Amino acid sequence: MNFKLRWMLVVSLEVATACSKNSERAVPAPFVPLKLPKVGLVITVPEGSVVSDELGATRMDATPVESDSAGDTVIAPSIGGIDIHRDDAGAPKADDIRAQVAATSRKDFKVESFADGFEVTYETHSPTATLYWLEMHRKIGVIWYRCKNGTASLPERERAQGACKSLAHG
Repeated sequence: MNFKLRWMLVVSLEVATACSKNSERAVPAPFVPLKLPKVGLVITVPEGSVVSDELGATRMDATPVESDSAGDTVIAPSIGGIDIHRDDAGAPKADDIRAQVAATSRKDFKVESFADGFEVTYETHSPTATLYWLEMHRKIGVIWYRCKNGTASLPERERAQGACKSLAHG
């Protein structure tokens, strides 16, 4: 795993954890459409969500990180961070993702297929936290997109699933 990817993962987890505190006790905000300028889609997320120029687009020392693909990151109340990218490699395969997950300590791996793609969900456990992960692949028009989220609660992951399913041209 390269440095940029590791750094983005750490920042994503920190943001997701910070955003998730108190979210299970709070009533989620109403969902509204939000434009994603880099991927050219619209996502329906809780009111108050913002689009970031990719988590990790700037290092802590303020030097830019070159992006290897166009993508948007949404920071959403009661969800955390959602990364949306074009899947330029073409149609992903659930079996390939299953093999990657099997090579790690991830638990409760599930694949659900639907008309325009599939989603993968799994958990990671550590002595201090359980994280719930979502990786959804959808073909919208002629392009495949990847929508990812990692959060500290199942209700947040379920809200992220709804947001990722809402992706559409706008």
